[in-house]
Amino acid sequence: MFYSSFPEIKVAAIQLQPVIGDVSANLSPCEKLADEAAAKGAQWIILPEFYNGHGLRRTNRKCGIAS
Repeated sequence: MFYSSFPEIKVAAIQLQPVIGDVSANLSPCEKLADEAAAKGAQWIILPEFYNGHGLRRTNRKCGIAS
């Protein structure tokens, strides 16, 4: 099979309800969930777009929307 030559990669995706503008409130659950995913063997851990509290402002600027 063609795909048999590719290594298997375990991936985790973190999803949470972010607190916009509060980086510490978002980092704490992301860190806990990332540690849990790594302990279960995740090699790639995908974080949510707003975990750092700044995603909304960047998106608004790109779309030309005033914050």
